[in-house]
Amino acid sequence: MLRKKADVQAGDHENILTTQEYVKKVNEDVSEDNHFTQGPWLMATVYLHGQGVIASGCLGNVEKYCKNGKLELVVGVVKSCTPNSLGDMTVTLKDPTSTVK
Repeated sequence: MLRKKADVQAGDHENILTTQEYVKKVNEDVSEDNHFTQGPWLMATVYLHGQGVIASGCLGNVEKYCKNGKLELVVGVVKSCTPNSLGDMTVTLKDPTSTVK
């Protein structure tokens, strides 16, 4: 099996990990809750606040925020995505509150 080297470094060129090794390390080292307290998530919330978007609600209360069967905006952290038989993607979002079933 061929494995592509990821350009993931922890300080110098000797610490380059393969993509598979990096994903394994991330899954071992970081709890899912940390994804909502660091980096990209915080930057997304700062950006939304700068655009005047008020973050409220959670996906557990999705019916409360639906207008004509649609949500105006959904912001989340993608846990996984897989292709389906229709040519679309099935996306699983991370849920720090464990309220979505």
